[in-house]
Amino acid sequence: MNGARCYARLMDEAAEDLMARLVEIKEEIQAHQAVVQDLAAERRALVLELRNRHGMSDQKIADALGVHRSAIQAIRAGRAGIRQRERKRNQD
Repeated sequence: MNGARCYARLMDEAAEDLMARLVEIKEEIQAHQAVVQDLAAERRALVLELRNRHGMSDQKIADALGVHRSAIQAIRAGRAGIRQRERKRNQD
């Protein structure tokens, strides 16, 4: 019986370690998501400035980034997914 208690205690400690790591990962993900959101906002501002102030076309911006023109349209609209062309390339 004593061995079973010891095993259960070890399992509880292992579970606590796993839970602590899970919480650390969640916090790290949240921090990275905030950075990604900030970068996406900056990317949108740059695309808008290139288009509105410098007259650059969506196609030219898309070509420079290696994405479809529709990705640039999505960025301008605030619903961006820049991986569209990358996904298509991976499928081919």
